[in-house]
Amino acid sequence: MPHARCPKCAHARLPADQSAPAPYRACGVMLAKLAATASARRTNVARPGTRDEAREPVVASAAAVPFHVAPAVAWMHRLFSLILLLCCWVGAGAQTNAKTQGRWWLGFIDLSDRAFLEIPAEPRSCAERDRLVGRTPASPGAVLLSARSAAAEFPAGARLVAGVSDFAGGSQERVFPRVAAVVRDDENIRASQLQACWFLAEAGAERPGYRAQEDRLAVGVHPPRPLSVRVHEDNWRSYGGSPGTVGADNRFLAEAEAPGWVRELVGRMLPGADQLHAQAFSAVQSAGGEPERFWLIGGIRGSDRDPALPNTFETLNMIVGAGAERRVFFQAGPSGGIGRNRAGSFIAQVVASVDLDGDGVEELVLRARHYAGGSLLVLRRDGSGFAVARRGGYEGE
Repeated sequence: MPHARCPKCAHARLPADQSAPAPYRACGVMLAKLAATASARRTNVARPGTRDEAREPVVASAAAVPFHVAPAVAWMHRLFSLILLLCCWVGAGAQTNAKTQGRWWLGFIDLSDRAFLEIPAEPRSCAERDRLVGRTPASPGAVLLSARSAAAEFPAGARLVAGVSDFAGGSQERVFPRVAAVVRDDENIRASQLQACWFLAEAGAERPGYRAQEDRLAVGVHPPRPLSVRVHEDNWRSYGGSPGTVGADNRFLAEAEAPGWVRELVGRMLPGADQLHAQAFSAVQSAGGEPERFWLIGGIRGSDRDPALPNTFETLNMIVGAGAERRVFFQAGPSGGIGRNRAGSFIAQVVASVDLDGDGVEELVLRARHYAGGSLLVLRRDGSGFAVARRGGYEGE
């Protein structure tokens, strides 16, 4: 049966004799071959019980017609495949990175050289800890064992071992089989600030009557690995404190000795500040990079010396770049209020920089001094600045 339109290009002006073996000029299709194919297909359908010889021309003719995909469609398929492959690669990398970073804890090593690693606080567990301390008469430093499982703080099936590096340069692997509370000497001010609740306790601390007296700060990581802790706290200086402290300690100097740019910048943010502090430090902020230089600066406005405003303190803490533009990377305050330890009022000191999560970028360990007592903060680089990654429960000094 002759075709009314070309089955390939849909043109209507076809040759009068479609049985000729010559190709159609418009698109090159062999009309005679297509006619033979259609005839073979009809023969095959009409005689379903016969041999398959009739199918052979169908296969041959289909192979003779080239398969064509538009270039734009082909590029879209390739692009989609590339995006899918990239997503799989990024996802696998994120999972591998999360496994590599592992877990980390703040902590301390006591005078008996046993380590205690602070479990991040949660209100429910802290209430449980306070009930245990309240019903057990004990002196400061007493270690009270908990029924909580130490295994819950490690990945499933992992050994209860952490790599512990202290802030004096020591590093070793230690076993932590128990969870315990350590009685503090400032239990009466616990309600005013976030405090340490539970610690992973190193083997040996479960001995009856054991007392943990802090000797030096430490950090623990799992999987265990040695950490390079760079300590900065000796660089901290205060300017303009009370006459009783100026001169008695080389960290406390007269206000006139404060760098001029510190007085200017803090004065703009906290006008009337009567005590300033400043500290130069460095921290690695890119994997494989060199340490970058920063300043911690801040001030206090108000004190017990003003009888009209008793116990009024407003504080400011900032981390700025060491460059002339003094770019701000972190700011806490101005904050404060009437009364002790109110509205987040504290004075900060950078204790150390250390890569806790294993990504090649150092976190900052800060000491936050409140009106009474204190705590530790860990700052992590977050985009263009630093953000609080964890709040510890003790001052570590």
